[in-house]
Amino acid sequence: MRPERRIALLVRRGCDGVPRGPQRVEGIGLLPFSNTVHYDGEPGRRPAFQGFVRDGMVSGYAVDDGAALHFVGSELHRVVASKRAAQAYRVGMVGSEVVETALPGDFLGAPLEASVLAA
Repeated sequence: MRPERRIALLVRRGCDGVPRGPQRVEGIGLLPFSNTVHYDGEPGRRPAFQGFVRDGMVSGYAVDDGAALHFVGSELHRVVASKRAAQAYRVGMVGSEVVETALPGDFLGAPLEASVLAA
């Protein structure tokens, strides 16, 4: 029997990417974590997300551009990346401090060149 597979696209709370800067938004609650994307790609994203967690937002995950999280049920199964340097992080409170923990991931290989895709 194959394990159940789900793709997590929305999460409980996180930062949106609207030009006004990172804002807390309420998701639909598929997973009991907060989440933010573009963690390395937008100035201010990392400190904003950490500030939201510090201010009481539920702990969660952050992913750099080119990284993704694969959940099975509500458990993180795997971190994957299309860029070698892309990472994912667990972000949460330990005592009165926000702690960011890098998560090991699997590089999926070099992206295909445009000439290969056009063939």
